[in-house]
Amino acid sequence: EWTKQDAVLMAFPHKDTDWAYDLKGALTPFVRIASSIAYNQPVIIVCDDAEAIKDLFCDVRNITFVELPTNDTWARDFGPITIYVDGKRKFLDFRFNAWGDKFESNLDDEFNKKFYKEELIDVNFILEGGSIDSNGDGVLLTTSKCIFNKNRNSAYKKSEILNKLKSLFGLKKIIVLNHGYLEGDDTDSHIDTLARFINKNTIAYAKCYDSHDIHFKELNLMEEELKKRNSRKKLEKLNSKFEKEESSIKKLKELLDNWLDLMGLSKLSIEDYEMLFEEDKNKGGY
Repeated sequence: EWTKQDAVLMAFPHKDTDWAYDLKGALTPFVRIASSIAYNQPVIIVCDDAEAIKDLFCDVRNITFVELPTNDTWARDFGPITIYVDGKRKFLDFRFNAWGDKFESNLDDEFNKKFYKEELIDVNFILEGGSIDSNGDGVLLTTSKCIFNKNRNSAYKKSEILNKLKSLFGLKKIIVLNHGYLEGDDTDSHIDTLARFINKNTIAYAKCYDSHDIHFKELNLMEEELKKRNSRKKLEKLNSKFEKEESSIKKLKELLDNWLDLMGLSKLSIEDYEMLFEEDKNKGGY
């Protein structure tokens, strides 16, 4: 969401989806969402009857209607995941089994092959788009309850799953959260409803303040996980800073020792150099 986009892909409810019990009521917010997005950028709407859906809109500028069969509306999960290889856009087509064979998914699993004619890379691995989140700079965020669930890729070990994700997405690091839960969630704790990168260095997350709420324990444990990781990140930066300063002090000592030798003067102790370095740094020098 935070990166420049060419378009937003939406799959609309139809009579054979889970929205069938109140199809008219379900279509109303979908139309409003699509219309709002279309004010700013193109929208691609996948539906079963393009003319019927088009009639629901007051304005269809910036909207493209595509008729293709789908089982349901969760395009983030069954749609392609975009990557760039040598500056060229590619679409990864993962397998989709409706969050561990909880629902029918044959049409959704075949969607990408029918919709994307070019640049589609077939990946024989089950992965939903909502189960991962990237900061766009080599760090991926996910949950253990989903990514390691046996109802997805049971033939893979945990280490193999992580290595595959690193290889496919060119990752430097994967953050796997062990906590986080929302009642009624069929996805086995997708990260997209729990915690998200809003820039390269910031994660926004769901929090519960009511100790009597069913989500209180899990969401607060998730918050503790995130805070611990943030503390470790700050510590890593602090250690890096200290290492840099220590290296600078040693370099200063080496240079001044050589100069003192040439002048026939006594060398200073490392404590003297540390004091000099600190005084110089406080004055804005270095």
